[in-house]
Amino acid sequence: MDKLNKITVPASQKLRQLQKMVHDIKNNEGGIMNKIKKTATMKIQMSTRTQRCT
Repeated sequence: MDKLNKITVPASQKLRQLQKMVHDIKNNEGGIMNKIKKTATMKIQMSTRTQRCT
């Protein structure tokens, strides 16, 4: 049983680290996508404003 614990404990720690990394990447992706969407909408708004003025 002790040998089994020596094998499974490091594996479960690595799995938790991997899950945390995936979670952090997913959260960061959402932030990047929101920034892209905001800049895209700002460009559209700016173009419509310039068209109205001319």
